[in-house]
Amino acid sequence: MSRIRRILVLSLWVIVLPRCCAAQTKHFGLTETDRFQSCAARIFGKPVLISPEWAGAYNTLACVQTIEGLKKSLASKGVSVFQGPQFVYLIPSASLHRDFGTEPGPLSISWAPANGERSFAGCDPLSDKALLNVGETILDGARMPLFPAGLFRAASDGRTLEAKLVLKIYDCHLGPSTESVFGVLGGTRLVYGEMKGGQFVLLWDSAEFPFGYVAELKDMDGDGVKEILVSYDASRAAQADRGLAIFDIRGTELDPGDESFIGEDFEYQTRPDGRVDVLVMNGDRTDRYTLVNGRYQLTKPSSPRKRHAPSGTAH
Repeated sequence: MSRIRRILVLSLWVIVLPRCCAAQTKHFGLTETDRFQSCAARIFGKPVLISPEWAGAYNTLACVQTIEGLKKSLASKGVSVFQGPQFVYLIPSASLHRDFGTEPGPLSISWAPANGERSFAGCDPLSDKALLNVGETILDGARMPLFPAGLFRAASDGRTLEAKLVLKIYDCHLGPSTESVFGVLGGTRLVYGEMKGGQFVLLWDSAEFPFGYVAELKDMDGDGVKEILVSYDASRAAQADRGLAIFDIRGTELDPGDESFIGEDFEYQTRPDGRVDVLVMNGDRTDRYTLVNGRYQLTKPSSPRKRHAPSGTAH
């Protein structure tokens, strides 16, 4: 092979490899809104955050391939576009004027990756440099959560409206040879990656859940690798309930995927084979769930109400 051909081949590897690696990220529970949001981010050249009040309506929009064309398309549907240094924010104009007046000031969204506040065995805080590296990779490769207008607050200048997209990150050894880096993005989406050769690689993100946090790390199936347990808000009327979602390191959800894992409290009991039963407590009632073929099932028949489709498959 000639010297010029060798240089060309090496150059192609340099160009193609990052695209290949980014394509490995799995997105569980992918929706049409996610697809539009991803396309819009490519057009604007930065992450796009969407108000949940109008999220479903984006399903009918074509992703026009120029910034001006996309802004005109959104404006024709009654959507206001705010372009900041780090993010683009889309919100229905009617909601914008209702919440912030007929002449709202500029909207400013900052990025706030930080070490998680909870303490878990086998976890260590990331350095400031590592936090920036992980944060940039997640911004580039993960789906953004829905971003309610209620997160904005008046800035000190009395005109600008400020908000933060928060990510609480944990760096933990969930298995004997696995350094996992994960956290809840915006309080509603679990993102997960691993350190490989000293570099963070984003592997998957979950479907969205109500506002939640990483509650526990526990080996639920007895394979020697801990699962990630997320507790989320499932309050109804005057009842302050919590929901529980359980993810393995491949992104598969072990919980039933309906409203079965909603209750006042949860307990865990380890079986002789190493699997962990989940006890869901509501008042005087306690339901026991056992892990069967990778999914928790009620010991006795039940008819739970649907919460969301379990994220067992990815796109």
